[in-house]
Amino acid sequence: MLKKFFIGLFIFAAVIIGLTFFLTSGMSDVADSMFNTLKEKKYKEAYDSYFSSDFKNKITLEQFKEFVKSNSLDRVNSTFWNSREYKGNGGKLDGTVTLNDGSSMPLTLSFYKNQDSWKIYSIYKPNAGIKSKSSSKADLSEDDYMKLSLSSVGYFKEAIKNKDFTPFYNSISNIWKKQTSIEELKKAFANILKSSDVVLDILQREPKLKEKKIDDKSLLHITLEYPATAKSVGAEVKLDYLKEDGEWKLYGFEIEPK
Repeated sequence: MLKKFFIGLFIFAAVIIGLTFFLTSGMSDVADSMFNTLKEKKYKEAYDSYFSSDFKNKITLEQFKEFVKSNSLDRVNSTFWNSREYKGNGGKLDGTVTLNDGSSMPLTLSFYKNQDSWKIYSIYKPNAGIKSKSSSKADLSEDDYMKLSLSSVGYFKEAIKNKDFTPFYNSISNIWKKQTSIEELKKAFANILKSSDVVLDILQREPKLKEKKIDDKSLLHITLEYPATAKSVGAEVKLDYLKEDGEWKLYGFEIEPK
């Protein structure tokens, strides 16, 4: 009787595993197609075809392209998903991807089902290194400071270019969101919008990391310095961040001509 019970339990577990693979096979197919498209350097096609509207509302094509290149996601040779989750219209693949040079890295893809097709909702790649939950000063390298601040500047550039602060608003901290609105942000940067061509020209230049510090309230302050040219002034961009759910989120943004 006990033997039959264990056989039945094994068969039930096998059915559950098989069902999970069947329900998540569409997600892994989308992931494989996305990586194959990126290998061909077709960034816009991958962005348009495989990502959800929520993702594209928050992440611009240029930001997506920069993330892909900086993390070598256009050089993925194979994938292995050791964890698959499926719940209603959502799902997740958690595992490793192997690059053309044989190196591998952990990656998590979250999905949302839109009608009959799976779309990627988010990509998460943990940074290499030693991390401590008790320390907010040890989780950013020099490159991380630049990537974090340039990501925020990218949202701001798109906002003044398109006269639409929605993606910028979606990227900021929840605390700042409670203190402002999309229209209030537009009013706050009204003078910048009037000189958008000049400001965009300045922000296209390569900045230097002038200052980075974490104060006694655990707020992160970053200052980027954009150089002047023979025909135009430069600028300083000051960004303030705070930790929300373990991630640095924008809490303040200021640009000053220099």
